[in-house]
Amino acid sequence: EKNEPGNIDRNYDKWKKIISNLGDDYNVQERFFRQYYNAYRTELKGYAPSITAPLATKSNLMQIYERLVGHDPKKFLEDLVRLSKIYAYIINRGSDEENDLSILLQSLERVQAAPSYLLLLILFDKRDLLILENVQFERIIDFLIRFFVRRNTTDTPPTRDLNKIFMELVEGSLQLTGNELVTFIQNKLATHSATDEQFKADLSAQIYDENKAVCRFLLCSLEEENMTRERKIDLWEVKGKQYVWTIEHIFPQGENIPQSWVDMIANGDTAQANSYLNSHVHKIGNLTISGYNSSLGNKSFSEKRDRVDNKGKFVGYKNNLSLNQDLENEDDWTIEKIENRTNRLVERIVNKYSLV
Repeated sequence: EKNEPGNIDRNYDKWKKIISNLGDDYNVQERFFRQYYNAYRTELKGYAPSITAPLATKSNLMQIYERLVGHDPKKFLEDLVRLSKIYAYIINRGSDEENDLSILLQSLERVQAAPSYLLLLILFDKRDLLILENVQFERIIDFLIRFFVRRNTTDTPPTRDLNKIFMELVEGSLQLTGNELVTFIQNKLATHSATDEQFKADLSAQIYDENKAVCRFLLCSLEEENMTRERKIDLWEVKGKQYVWTIEHIFPQGENIPQSWVDMIANGDTAQANSYLNSHVHKIGNLTISGYNSSLGNKSFSEKRDRVDNKGKFVGYKNNLSLNQDLENEDDWTIEKIENRTNRLVERIVNKYSLV
């Protein structure tokens, strides 16, 4: 009001538009304001020299924005209205239209790749200047998905380094255009990523116990590989704030192992069965996807395999999911079979999310 007398209502309408674009989730709003500053900090320092913070954090965010607003409210709000609309598109709030780019952005969100939004925000905003078409964005986002699958599996690079990595990517990217820019991003991210050996080792461990979200993403992505347009299932469907399709442990994960499983997995030796529970239950080879997880639970392997609903439809491992094809003809489930299936799935994942 001090800088633009009589315009406070008009400016407040712009502010409401920004918040509307971002949605009601406070964490998303705060992340946008941090990432906006971190992506544009070089420009912002030229425009508002009194701002010296090298990085926007939760603790200094209010101080940074007080100076930004006070310097030029009109430009500040106009920039944020434009950029919050772009951010809405990146986080799948901008449009219901489904195309190759929106599908990739949805996968990027599902693999928990929010640190990369800092880079995408400025690339989408400056796409004309940087000569970026959708085909280049598809290559960039596909590579980001691969990078974050590996990062979130191995914790390499560590979380504390991600802001710095993507801020440096912004600085380097703005000097390039088109395919050269894409190659620069790919090469830089590859230098920070885990090796195939580390990726494979962590995938072969108890991945569900380490990161349930990336585990779910991997299982769903493997299943989606084999879907056709005629037989497409939304494995991410949510009802009542819960996924309809959930991760199912074949050898049950509960501490009280049913006797049928003690007999099958450890020849009746309870201590050995508990040892296997600790070492193998969360391996990817012991995991699959089921839409009826609560109805399977601690049942025997044959009951899980042959389960049908009240209409006679298979809801166990004969449910026509490709992930279950190697289960539907098994008569038992052993540690050796968990290891073999783990090795098969890990090889598929390493090939699917290669950075080469």
